[in-house]
This record gives sequence, structure tokens and C-alpha cells, in this order.
Amino acid sequence: TADLEPLLHYLENQDPGVKLKWETHYGWLSIVVKIPFHLQRFDTSTSEPIMERIAYTVKKPLVKLTQRIGLIFLKPRVASWRYQRGSRSLAANLQQSQPVETKAAISVNDEDDHDYDVPEEIEEVLNEILQALRDKNREVQYSTAKGIGRLTSRLSKNFADQLAKALVITPVFDREVNCRRAAASAFQEHVGRQGTFPHGIDILTTCDYLFVAQYEEYRPHLIQHLVDRKVIHWDTVIRQLTSQALHQMTFLDPESMKLILSTQILPRCTNPELYLRHGSILASGKVISALCQVAKDHERRLPDELGDAAMESITQTCIDILEERFWRSFGGDPMRIAVCHFIQDLSSGGFPLLDAVVDRWLKALRECLASGDSNVQQSAISAVTALIGEYFRHQPVEKLTAWLNHFLPEVTSNNQQARVGNALALGSMPRFLLTVSLPKVIQQLCTCALITDKTLQWAESRKNALTALSLVCTTVGIAPSSPVKMTDGLIFIYFEISGVDQVTLAGIFRTFIDGFEDYTVDSRGDIGAIVRESTMYSIQVPFRFFYFK
Repeated sequence: TADLEPLLHYLENQDPGVKLKWETHYGWLSIVVKIPFHLQRFDTSTSEPIMERIAYTVKKPLVKLTQRIGLIFLKPRVASWRYQRGSRSLAANLQQSQPVETKAAISVNDEDDHDYDVPEEIEEVLNEILQALRDKNREVQYSTAKGIGRLTSRLSKNFADQLAKALVITPVFDREVNCRRAAASAFQEHVGRQGTFPHGIDILTTCDYLFVAQYEEYRPHLIQHLVDRKVIHWDTVIRQLTSQALHQMTFLDPESMKLILSTQILPRCTNPELYLRHGSILASGKVISALCQVAKDHERRLPDELGDAAMESITQTCIDILEERFWRSFGGDPMRIAVCHFIQDLSSGGFPLLDAVVDRWLKALRECLASGDSNVQQSAISAVTALIGEYFRHQPVEKLTAWLNHFLPEVTSNNQQARVGNALALGSMPRFLLTVSLPKVIQQLCTCALITDKTLQWAESRKNALTALSLVCTTVGIAPSSPVKMTDGLIFIYFEISGVDQVTLAGIFRTFIDGFEDYTVDSRGDIGAIVRESTMYSIQVPFRFFYFK
């Protein structure tokens, strides 16, 4: 059926005005209809020429031809460092003595192939083969992988070692699945043909970045590839995944990561380019968090672990990333998300900071809570919770009350987005902050959940307020209706359990009941549905307390 399409093109191009051509049409079409085939065999939806459509058939022999051309430039030889098969006779293997094995091992290590000259044409051949390795056709990939194995088997051992470290990066970190498959096939060919790739069999069975990074032969190359290529990748998701990978690798090699952090990652946190700045901020936060954990595991102070110069550089970066030109320019929302993750990572790790820096962070986070981007709000909520839990735990009550008084009015603000972000952030606060002014916190959240003429269309703020009420009940608990009685010998001890009292709890239930009756409708439809759904989940929390009691 491959000849049918040219035939149909020939018949189509005939002049319909010539009557003799009709006989030709009739004769050929009569023959075609007698051939059993499906029309999809040649009637495709693509507009590519027929030669391009059969290119996949041509590519595989072309790759094989390129391999053979490359082998012509390399003299045949059997490298002593390649896999040694040994004897095929089981009896001979059992009779083989230890001195013979030692001699064979010595002969393998005696060969010195540093003086082997590689022709310049090999570079062009390898370039063509590596380009074919990216092909979507699996057969072309496998053929290319075998070609790389054949060529490198005639090269020096140093070249093969360099290629092993380069090949292991692609199947682990490449964004495209075809590239990962092709590189894994090429790596497998080398392991099978040469047998000298460090830990080759183990890597083939589990090709995971953390698994591969545990081997010192590959770890520096994996880390450097992430820092040089993936931290500054154009895809935001790749940059986020890279920061998580560097976080895990820091535990494997903290000394190298300290140097890379100070010399390469931190200086790029204030780069004018958005993707450089964004990826570096994400990576630095994760690496610093891991280094803080390493210092805790070693029971050392963080300044002793990192050094004074690194501590000063990190502290200065904490201030520089909050500059207005980074927040107000193009890409402000990704920068806000990156800074929120940075704050969360350093707070979770317990990095020591001055009060002035913490206050600047809080000011920036309050601005992010009022953002119109939900991703920025969620990142700010996680960051402000971690920040307060780490740096405000031992603050006096007066300072906690003053900060809470600046925060509470935003829950009933005239700005809808301010209500949405601050309500959920207030519900996520730690217990020591909520108990400073618990009745006022609950009162503000109940007010935010009420329907008024002005806030009729603000269903998102009511939803978050109801969710925050359930979070507050979970965090501080519900106080019993009477003092708890415990017996210590013949002495009865009465004490009060702090939490949401019964009067306040009744107000919370009334707010939940009002949430069930929210049937607000706007141009988007029944927006009250998200409020009713949030109420169903939130009302379970106080009932769960009563059930356990």
C-alpha cells in the first residue's frame, strides 16, 4: 500500500477536461478497489510529504551507518578495563587458583592508554549520534545507545569515565521523558559492554537522584548540574523541584553545599533576571534549612557550623530580597511566592535573625496575605505560621498583643482579599498567640463569616472564616463546662482547662448554622455552595471534642 498514495496523487493531477483521461481513472480505480486494505493506511490527517512521514524508517539505518563511519576512524582493540567474561567452563572456574586471579587483576590495571589519540572526526560523529538520541522513536533511541557503546569501547578509559558521569545526569534530571529513556538506554549499553561504570548495575535498577547521589563518583556532578542548569531553568516547576532535590543532597554532602551556597546560589538571589533570582531564592532557602538541621544533628551552633561570613551573607540576603524593585516589577507574584517559601524554610530550620529582620518579614507577609493571587496567599499563610511559631514563642505578652491588634482588623477589612488571606492565617496561628486574646479572635472570625449587604458576594472570605474557626477550636481545644476533678490520695484537686468556653462555643455554633443557610448567587452561579461545604467540614470539629469526652 505504500505505492497507493503516489498513484492517487497522479490521478488527482490529471486534467479532467481530457476525455481519454477518464479511461485511465476508471482502470486504475478499478484495480485499487480490489485491494483489501484500510484507508487509514495511507489516508492520514498530516500534511507532511510522504518522504518525511517515512523518515522514521530511514533514521534507524542512518544512525547505524553513522556508527560504522565512526568505527572506521578508531582502530580495533579490546580494552583491558572492559568487562572480563572469564572462562565458560564451570570446572575450569572451580579449579582456578587465587594467584591466577591476582595476576589477571594486575594485568588489567597495568595498561596505560593516556597516549591514545582520538581523531577529530569522532567529535562530529558523536554529535550526530547524540542528536539522534533525542528522537521520539524508541527503536532509533536503542540503536543510538548501542552505537555510543560501540564507539566508546574503543576510546580511552578517562573518556568513558567522563561519559558515565554525564550520562547519569540525563536519565535522572531531564525534563523530557524521551531524553530520560534514551540516556538510560545509553547508560545501560555502557554498563553491559564495558563493566567499569561505577555502581552501574545498582543505578540501572534504581535511577533516582537521591539514590545515585549517595555514590561519591556521581554526587558532585549531580549537584553542579542542578546549580548550573536546573536552578535557572525556564520552567517554574523545575526550579521548585530542583530546590527540593538540593535540600535532600545537602544531608549527603553538607561541606560542598556550604561552599556552593556562599559562592554561587546566594549571589544570584538579587540578580536582575527573574528566573535566576526566583530559582536561587528557592534553592537557598531549602539548602539553609537542611544545613540548620545538620547543625542540630551534630549538636553544634549554627554559626560554628556555617561560619561568620556565611551567616552575614545569609542575613544580608534576607534583607535584600525584600527590595521594592523586585516586588513591584514584572514577575512580582512569583517573587512573592519564592520569598514566602524562603521565610518558611529559614523559620522551620530555626535560623537566628535580628528582630528588625523579623519585623520586615512580617510586614512583607501581611502584604502577601492581601494579594489577589491565591497561590501567594497560601504561601504567605504557611510562612507567617512558621515565622510566628519560631521567633515569637518567647516574646512577652505585650508584644504578642500589639502584633495581634495590628492583625485582627484585617479580618473585617473592607478589602475582600485581605479578609480571605488574613482569616485563614489567623486560624493557622500557634496556640500561644491565640490564647493571648482568644475571645476577640473568635469574635472577629464570626463577624467575618456573617452576611451583610456589603459582603454579600464575598463567599470566599466567609468560607475561610468558617475554616479558621474550626482550626482555632482544634488548636486551643474546648474547655469543659465545669472544673476537672482529680484525686491525689485523699486530696481532691480542681483545676481549669483553658480553651473555648461554653458561651463562646455557642456563638460559634450559631455562626455555623448561619453558614448552612448561605445560598448566595451571582454571575458565577451558586457561590454559597462553598460556604455550606466549608460549614459541613468545620462543624465536625467541636462535635468530635464532645464525642471523645
